[in-house]
Amino acid sequence: MFYYLNYFVIIFFNSGAILYAIKHIRGEEPTFGEVFNELRDRLGHLLGWTAIAATVGIIINSIENQSDFIGKIVAGIIGLSWTVTSFLVLPVLVIEKKGPIESLKESAGMLKKSWGEQLIGHFSFGLIFAIILIGAGAITIPLFLLGEIFIIIGIALLILFGLVLGIFQWILQSIFMATLYLYVREDRLASSFTQTQIDQAVR
Repeated sequence: MFYYLNYFVIIFFNSGAILYAIKHIRGEEPTFGEVFNELRDRLGHLLGWTAIAATVGIIINSIENQSDFIGKIVAGIIGLSWTVTSFLVLPVLVIEKKGPIESLKESAGMLKKSWGEQLIGHFSFGLIFAIILIGAGAITIPLFLLGEIFIIIGIALLILFGLVLGIFQWILQSIFMATLYLYVREDRLASSFTQTQIDQAVR
């Protein structure tokens, strides 16, 4: 139950960030209250998608944890396929007010029409920020050589930096998802990304 609750919190705030970004790109000036009220109206659909996405995640993790090397590769492929297929579910769900199953079909349809697997490769925010975090960890290594108190300080700084970095990554991913959705649905381009970057992603 905690897993599903945690998943719902993530999906809810992701949806809020995406909805806010889309409205902003369209030239509106949304408030957090307006975004929250709109999400509240879609609460049933968000709960439905939480159940689907969390269940799929559990199944994929189970396959990966209980399999040999080949099984882990297969689980990774399945996971990547699911990520690509469901990439635009939340924008469809919150903007077009469609249910989770219909939103998944729309997301898959838009990917088939417009994008390839380069979508993940060109904008792998997770990899980029992981490299930054590793670099930050390397910088703090000298602190670990200065004594126990500096080890505690170094760990605290790494945790704080990781949290800030995670929030920044989440915001960028939400903006990018909103931008791609509007680019495909409305041929609208946000100033946050260049035409070349979008073309590379939808090639």
